[in-house]
Amino acid sequence: MMVFEGALHSLISSIKAFVDVTRAVPLLGMLSPNETVEEIATEDLKFLLLPAFLGSLTLRIEINRGLVLDAVEIYFMDYLKHCKEYDITNVKIPGRKEEKDGKY
Repeated sequence: MMVFEGALHSLISSIKAFVDVTRAVPLLGMLSPNETVEEIATEDLKFLLLPAFLGSLTLRIEINRGLVLDAVEIYFMDYLKHCKEYDITNVKIPGRKEEKDGKY
């Protein structure tokens, strides 16, 4: 879905808001890698989805596609990492493309 210039500002503002919330969650003690998913308060479970939402929103940016895709990969990998940390899944998380190429 292509985002038109008029909507790009709103999209970027939304992404920044999600980033701010993502940074605030651990500071507010809503999620901690020291707990299991069963220990997370029911009303805080939705915060596990923040990296996935960030990845989905970022995919809608149609400029600087290479940089956008790098950011999207980081967001989705972070989401998978959180799911694995909380024993929601045991999926093997692949390394980033640059890591495989020896660039990281």
